[in-house]
Amino acid sequence: MALVISLFSSTTFAIGNENSNDLNDFKITAVENMGTSHTDVWNLEYSNSANSIKIVKSVEKGVTQYIVRGKFLEVRYVSSKKGFGARLIKNSEAHVPSAIRDNVINLDAVKQQRIISSEPVNDQTALSLIAAYLPELVNNNYKHILQ
Repeated sequence: MALVISLFSSTTFAIGNENSNDLNDFKITAVENMGTSHTDVWNLEYSNSANSIKIVKSVEKGVTQYIVRGKFLEVRYVSSKKGFGARLIKNSEAHVPSAIRDNVINLDAVKQQRIISSEPVNDQTALSLIAAYLPELVNNNYKHILQ
């Protein structure tokens, strides 16, 4: 998939591909500091979507985690010296009940996305990869929660 990156400002950017559909076009916007211990927070919106997905970054012991949360969706992406990839969210971090998460998330896709990059990535690359790969983590019957 060829990605075209356009920077609209230092806090907002959009990415899509030439053969776009609702899940290929998205906008990521930085959220003002919410007074938490997290370093950064972004909103991810796919084209024509009323649903916003929050991405919360935290760094601990040299590992950067991006917790991705929607109304019925939770997953995390991790960037470390071992690379960048998807992981299931820990039950202790979850806000969405496991019965819902287990139906929404495609476990095979999580395994396939365990290593998206063999190198650590910066925030902009991580956000772009999350937005591009996240729809594949959602089971087909639940894709509408991203739209």
